[in-house]
Formats: sequence, structure tokens, C-alpha cells
Amino acid sequence: MILPGLYSQEIENGNLKITGKAKKLLVPDIVTITFQFNVKDKSSSSAQNVLIQESNKLIDRLQKLGYDKNEIKLLAINVEEDWDYNGEKSKKIGFLATNEIELSIQYDPFKISQFIDSIRMSSFKYLEYSLKIEISESLKNSSRDFLIKNAIENAKHSADVISKSSNVTLDGISNIEYRDLVFNVASHNDIPPPPPPMAELSRASARLRFENVALKELEVYEEVIINWRIKNVR
Repeated sequence: MILPGLYSQEIENGNLKITGKAKKLLVPDIVTITFQFNVKDKSSSSAQNVLIQESNKLIDRLQKLGYDKNEIKLLAINVEEDWDYNGEKSKKIGFLATNEIELSIQYDPFKISQFIDSIRMSSFKYLEYSLKIEISESLKNSSRDFLIKNAIENAKHSADVISKSSNVTLDGISNIEYRDLVFNVASHNDIPPPPPPMAELSRASARLRFENVALKELEVYEEVIINWRIKNVR
């Protein structure tokens, strides 16, 4: 959905200053899934070996689902002592090995549900995961281009109307300014939960369920300030 632009204007010292504004609604198009393994064992080597085995199993599963190995990012591996702080005196009980694996995919609620189901049915041990939404660079760039273009067109139209109404002539642009567009998804980071496992839904009901699942629209703004030199000022 595209909303109409707004503008403000100011005439001073032979210059016409117009602020053209535009805004647009867009839907974030990327979901980043972060997988985390937390493996506890009496020895550090055993914990690390299990961690590596489970991580390789997950990476293999992701590749079988069609994701290239280069798309799968291993973010961190850490092994540390595991302590029990219950009771009067803390005591070392073993070691904790952790890591994170990240995958960014195109947002599609049906495919994401299938994806999560496949991971669940693979019976991974020690695995947790979280999801967050993002905006792809291609969507950022296309939205930025759209907003700048529409803000400029808005300012140009306003300048033409004002100059004709004021009986002055526009004598060229002296300066153009625009702000760096920020895409803030912090307040739009709630992802609709995937429906129950596919085994619990018929194909028809699964399709109907997903028709009502959508991310929130994000409203983004841009403004462009243009200074026109004018003549025939009364």
C-alpha cells in the first residue's frame, strides 16, 4: 500500500525551499533462524564431540532441504565449565558446549512451517531455535529508490504550484538534501507462529490456515529538501 506524500514550503532570500515527503508500507521479506545447541557432559572433549556430531547432523539436514552450505553460518563454538550454584556451596558438575548456526530464508509461512516440522521430526538433541524478521537489501534498495523518487516528484509538483500561484519563476535547483533512510523492524519482530505439524493438518486445512498468517506491515518514510532559485519575486 502506498500513501500520498506531504510537503512544506518556505520562500526566503530569493530561494524557494520545499520539503517533499513520501511514505510506503512494506512487509519484511526475510526470516533468520538461529539454531543453538547446549550440550552438557562430565568431560569437555565428550561435550564437544557430541556438539560437533549434532551440528553436522543439522547442517546435513539443512542441505537435504535444499539450502546451500554457503548459506548456513556457524556463528560460534564455546566450551566452558558447568557449575551448580544451588546449595550453600557451588560445585563444578561438568562442561557445557554451545554453538549457534544461522540460516536466513525468504519469508513464506507455509514453507517455514514445513521447514520447522522437518527439523522437529529429525529428533535433534539439545537443540533450541529462535526466529527474527529482517528486510533484504534488495527490498531496502527498491523501497529507498521508490521513496526518494516520489518525495522529489512531490516537491517538484508543489514548487510548480507555488511558483505559478505566486507569480514567480523557478530558475534552477541550487541544492538537494535527503536523509539516510532507516528501516527499523524492532517493533515489528513478532512472527506468527507456524501451525501445528503437517501430520495434524490435511493439505486443504493447511492452505486455509496459512491464508490468515502474515507479517505486520512496516511504515517507512523519506523526505527530500530542494532549494530552487527564483526570480521575479514581488
